[in-house]
Amino acid sequence: AALNPARVIGPLAVFFCGTEVWWIYILGQIAAAMGACCIFAFVSGLGPLNPMVSVRMFDLRWPEAIWVWIMGSPPKRLRMTDKDNIFDMILRKGLKNTSD
Repeated sequence: AALNPARVIGPLAVFFCGTEVWWIYILGQIAAAMGACCIFAFVSGLGPLNPMVSVRMFDLRWPEAIWVWIMGSPPKRLRMTDKDNIFDMILRKGLKNTSD
């Protein structure tokens, strides 16, 4: 058994051995990565990039919230400059709420 998928895929590519089991190692790596992401999300909580949070926090539409989640930058309609990022939006939102 190999924990490193290269130890299975390498001989498979060179010597064509292990043709019955190579997919187990690939699926194992993908499942482990997805599990690690789920655990990280559970431990770290929902941050401002999470679409469910950003829709409420910044009054975004769902496509904009997905854009913020993937790219980490605010939609063009909410940017003050081309270099604005999510932290600038959070600061402006916080300052706007304290001034109200």
